[in-house]
Amino acid sequence: MPGEGHILAMIQSLRYNRSLLRRKGMYPREKQFLNLKKESLRARNGTIESKKVSKEVLLRIRKKMAKQRKKENLLLVCIALVLVCIVMFYGFKFVAHQSSTVDTFQLEKETEKNNQYLFYIVDGDAWFSKRKWHNAVFQYKKALALYPGDYDAMFRLTRAMSYHCQEKGKDCAAGKKYYDQLKGFNPNDSQLVGLKERFQ
Repeated sequence: MPGEGHILAMIQSLRYNRSLLRRKGMYPREKQFLNLKKESLRARNGTIESKKVSKEVLLRIRKKMAKQRKKENLLLVCIALVLVCIVMFYGFKFVAHQSSTVDTFQLEKETEKNNQYLFYIVDGDAWFSKRKWHNAVFQYKKALALYPGDYDAMFRLTRAMSYHCQEKGKDCAAGKKYYDQLKGFNPNDSQLVGLKERFQ
C-alpha cells in the first residue's frame, strides 16, 4: 500500500523525540523502600539481641513514666479549665448583650405605645372641646384598644358617647355598657352621676 513508509518514519521519529524528552520528576526516584523490605526479611530469620534489665531499673522507669503522665494529665486539665472559663465568659457576655437588647427593644416598644396612647387622648380631647363627638369617640376607642381596661380612656370615651347620645341619639347602648363597667371599677366616682343622666 502506498504511504506505509511515511507512517513508519513518523512513528519512529515520535519514539526518538519521546526518548529525548526529560523525565517528568525533577528528582531521582527513591528506591530505598525496596531495600528495607529485604532487611526486615533478614531480621525476621535472625535473632534479636536484647539486654536484660533489673527490677529496680524497671521500677524507676515505671515511676518516671507515671510522673510524666500525671504532669501531662494536669496540663490537659488546666488547659481544659482555661478553655471552659473563656467559653463561659463569652457565653455570659453574649447572653447579657442579648437580654439588654431585648430589654431595650421592649422599652422602645412600650414608649412608642405610650406615645400613641397620649396622642389619641389629646386628639380626642381636642375633638371633644370642638363638640365633634363622633371624632372624639373614634380617638378614645383607639386609646382604649392600646390599653384595654384603662379607667381614664374608658371614662373619656363614655363621656363623649353620653354627649353623642344626648344630642344625636347615637352610641347610647355602647355608652351604657361602658358606664356599667366604670361603675363596677369605681362606684363612688362623682363624675359618673352626670353621665348616667345623659344616657336616659
